[in-house]
Amino acid sequence: MAITTAQPTDEPDVELAEVVLSLADTFVLGPPVADFQQPTLAEQCRGASVAIGGCKGTSQQTVRTLARTRRSLSNAHTKVSTKLIIVTHQLGDHMKAQPNDAIAMLEADHAKVKSLFEQFEGLSDRSKASKKKIADQICSELTIHAEVEEQVFYPAVRGPVRDDDLMDEAVVEHASAKELIAQIIEMDPGDDLYDAKVKVLSEQIEHHVGEEEGEMFPKVRKGGVDLIALAEEMKAFKETLAPAA
Repeated sequence: MAITTAQPTDEPDVELAEVVLSLADTFVLGPPVADFQQPTLAEQCRGASVAIGGCKGTSQQTVRTLARTRRSLSNAHTKVSTKLIIVTHQLGDHMKAQPNDAIAMLEADHAKVKSLFEQFEGLSDRSKASKKKIADQICSELTIHAEVEEQVFYPAVRGPVRDDDLMDEAVVEHASAKELIAQIIEMDPGDDLYDAKVKVLSEQIEHHVGEEEGEMFPKVRKGGVDLIALAEEMKAFKETLAPAA
């Protein structure tokens, strides 16, 4: 829609004001984000704004309309940019919340367990019920995570990694963690060494995660593994292990 520049006049150009107001509303509020990227629309808005600036008249209603239109036009680019930023952030958050390959899935598990350990450490000795709840959740998360790695991930990547020692050490570290997990599950926060065992488990997991994310995972990525397909397999297996709600 082309808009021609109006010449100054003693009469308010109501028709022009209505057209430009409609254009401004469409530009700012109307179509989906993709439709904002019309190559000539911004130029039309700027031209219309200049045209309105040349109009004269005595109608208060027209003056208010013109003023509102010019404000809409001047803010159009800012509003569109803000919308685009919001959408971009939302898409980024969605991608973070939905790991789409096997390594991202495991790293999300690592981050979740790390957060749980931090929550546990922040509790006082009197928060026995909360300690038990979080410790049991840690044990459950780690048990499921270890099974997914041992039954699906490790067998799939052992060949491409070409480092049997690294893979074997990971399995042994799992076995050591499982021993502590079994002990913690059978204990209560008031028992001797309860906090100490949770702390040692935290340190073991931190070491294990460091080796996986620092050594194993980079080798897996270089090994040509189909991490998307592997993630689907891991998710399906994980669903068979998840405790009933």
